[in-house]
Amino acid sequence: MYELNEDYKTLWLKGEYLQFIQKLEESSQADSTQLTNVWYHGLAYLLQGEEETAQLIWLSALAEQEDQNPDEALSSLTQILNTEAQRLADLEKYREAWAIRHHLRELVPQDLNNLLKLIHLDLSLEEFSESSLQEFGIIDLLKSEQEIDVDVALVYTTFDQVIQHPSDESLAFAEACFPHFKSQNEWVEKIIHTAEVYANVRHQVHFAIALIKLCLKYAPENITALGYLPKFYTDCNSYEEALEAAHNFYNFSKTPEQLFFANCILLRALSRQGDWNEIPIVASRLKEIINNLIETQSTQLSSSLIRYLIIITGLYLYLKDDISENRKFQNQVSQLFQKNINANASSIVKSPSFSPDLPKKRLKVGYIASTLRNHSVGWLSRWLFQHHDHEKFEIYAYLVYQRQDNSFFANWFANQVDHVRFLPSDVTESVKIIREDELDILIDLDSITLDQTCTIMSFKPAPIQATWLGYDASGLPTIDYFIADPYVLPDDAQAHYQEKIWRLPSTYIAVTGFEVDVPTIHRSDLDIPEDAVIYWSSQAGLKRNPNIVRLQMKILQRVPNSYFLLKGLGDPSILNTFFSTIAEEEGVSTERLRFLPIADNEYIHRANLQIADVVLDTYPYNGATTTLETLWAGVPLVTRVGQQFSARNSYAFMMNVGVTEGIAWTDEEYIEWGVRFGQDETLRQQVSWKLKKSRHTSPLWKPKQFTLDMETAYRQMYSKFVESQVNH
Repeated sequence: MYELNEDYKTLWLKGEYLQFIQKLEESSQADSTQLTNVWYHGLAYLLQGEEETAQLIWLSALAEQEDQNPDEALSSLTQILNTEAQRLADLEKYREAWAIRHHLRELVPQDLNNLLKLIHLDLSLEEFSESSLQEFGIIDLLKSEQEIDVDVALVYTTFDQVIQHPSDESLAFAEACFPHFKSQNEWVEKIIHTAEVYANVRHQVHFAIALIKLCLKYAPENITALGYLPKFYTDCNSYEEALEAAHNFYNFSKTPEQLFFANCILLRALSRQGDWNEIPIVASRLKEIINNLIETQSTQLSSSLIRYLIIITGLYLYLKDDISENRKFQNQVSQLFQKNINANASSIVKSPSFSPDLPKKRLKVGYIASTLRNHSVGWLSRWLFQHHDHEKFEIYAYLVYQRQDNSFFANWFANQVDHVRFLPSDVTESVKIIREDELDILIDLDSITLDQTCTIMSFKPAPIQATWLGYDASGLPTIDYFIADPYVLPDDAQAHYQEKIWRLPSTYIAVTGFEVDVPTIHRSDLDIPEDAVIYWSSQAGLKRNPNIVRLQMKILQRVPNSYFLLKGLGDPSILNTFFSTIAEEEGVSTERLRFLPIADNEYIHRANLQIADVVLDTYPYNGATTTLETLWAGVPLVTRVGQQFSARNSYAFMMNVGVTEGIAWTDEEYIEWGVRFGQDETLRQQVSWKLKKSRHTSPLWKPKQFTLDMETAYRQMYSKFVESQVNH
């Protein structure tokens, strides 16, 4: 409608604005009666950086039109500016397009479509500021009850982009977009999905909570949002809020599926909080629901239910040391999980056939994890990556829900692997990525701590799959091996495992040691006498099973001049009440308990550990990283050994450092060792000397040898696989 003639149009499209201006001004085409040329005349000056000249040309022409058709004149100008801004944006000339839309905003400040496109340009230029949403009046315009001409598709795309920038303004913008969506459900689903990403991928849980609360403002009975709120509160250690939201979700739930989720989420919140009064009740109620699911063997379970099912079972390891019952339960759940995955899998992700070959100079080994970061798995696995032989092994790292700006990964892993893959949230795509790499072996470091990893492993993206380090075995039928050592599982453990237990020669983990900072706590600060014995425990609330805490208090009761330092995740008030109650029941003054805050970082935590005379381990779930830190620090440890994997970690580590003092096979022995260490300073010194000497001799501190053992295992696993394929 507002076209230049061909001569001028050619110059314009080439971006030759100076020649355009000269030619236009040399002719009679720049007079105010030919508005199209006038608008382009000013626009050419604007694109040359002469804003004042452009404004003067436009305003003069508009003033001359006041007695004629001012609205039509303004409309023609804005249409040309819109068209040119869009054309330049399509050419990725964002700066020029931004300049045009900025001036267009001055001419028509309430043109919502222009304002939204201006936001898009800010984002493209990486100059977006959330304050622009208020400054431009976008939020007020979206909330206006007056009829507004707005491109709904533009609202959608702007919503998707703006919500990626967490702020109060972004939340207000998201809320203002609500009336412009075709349906409430569509808006709710977008909010929930974004919250999931913030919580699981970007690890910005507080903003995820804000999004869910916004969602519940408009959809107060949305079952997904109700379930996410306590989960996210739990993730950021807001224990009181998590428990309140979890109980609210439970009270709201009616259907069997809702009750399953409600009990899962409530149990998770209670376990993180450390509230052992309610944990056994909810755990029993949930197990009954899960056993009913196992009995029915339905393949029609929802994807969200089945994915939550695979990870909730790990909590039962903290309740009771029963390898037979716990492994049977885990294996049954995993088989049901696999059955549902298979029933609903597309042909794209179903397991292909593999064609092995020997001899093979380099085995392709992949590690999949969400924990190659500042996490126990990250701290412990880093040495294996450091010592891999890259002439014989091609190493892949598959990162699940990990940010690309992960400094821990960059420092410890990025330069130690041949390939890094940041897996998308879409399982099908993740499986495809791994399959395309044509691995020989895939090692799962997460096990049942993460449903996403379990789901990927269930599609068998590699011919040989094994679980190492992260947790007890998952029981998935697609996992071939569970990597252990001679001690961490009893001799008859294979009867309880779906996976083949692959025992390494000495230890299933080895580290060079641990970095230590300067202590921040001292006896004088804690009002503890110099001649007193200090017992120490630093574990999460779920590991503080009441039975082991009662044994610990019996030790204190028999060693009068002793104090107990307690530290770990959990609700401080719950923790205080929990320990104080048991202490009083066992005749121990609460004045002998000291509750320490969480250290600022791992280095300070390890430095503070030096204040301890004796560390009292937990049961039926032992320490793992905390035990290794204790042994490295040369502090005597008392551990209660059980039958299941989680009850034998400390035992395995102590056997590998050659220290049997402190290993208890019964509750009575646990108490006796605790008392002996408390009463016998010489014994403590002897064990401390043994531990420090072990730094030079124990396989636990020789990661190079451990890596060789792992690589030998990989070679043997591959040879067995080739042999099985040939015989098959």
